[in-house]
Amino acid sequence: NKFAVDMDPLQVLQVLPGDFTLPSLSNYLHQVVRNTVHQHREGQVVKNLYKMSNLQAKCDLSAARSSSVLVTKDKTCPVCQKRIGDKVFVAFPNLQVVHFKCFTDKHKCPVTGTDFREQYR
Repeated sequence: NKFAVDMDPLQVLQVLPGDFTLPSLSNYLHQVVRNTVHQHREGQVVKNLYKMSNLQAKCDLSAARSSSVLVTKDKTCPVCQKRIGDKVFVAFPNLQVVHFKCFTDKHKCPVTGTDFREQYR
């Protein structure tokens, strides 16, 4: 029966008459065990894929945090062409540095036009 694997084996065994023999249930039990093992292995694969994705995100975050930008007194803003000096600035993941007032979208570099939402999905 193709629906046998959808039935809970404990409930099935509880409602069977006492005169049912094990050989008469062998096909059903084989299907149930096979399906249970398959579901378990499939769950392990999904779990490990999520773990891998999580580790990749942690690695990407660590790499982003470890990057640094050196802003000297002579560094100029590529948007307004004025010196950054001691003004508040924004550094993007592509290491572009602009004045805080010169950027409008926190996800998009005003110099290159790179949209970082697409890179970090």
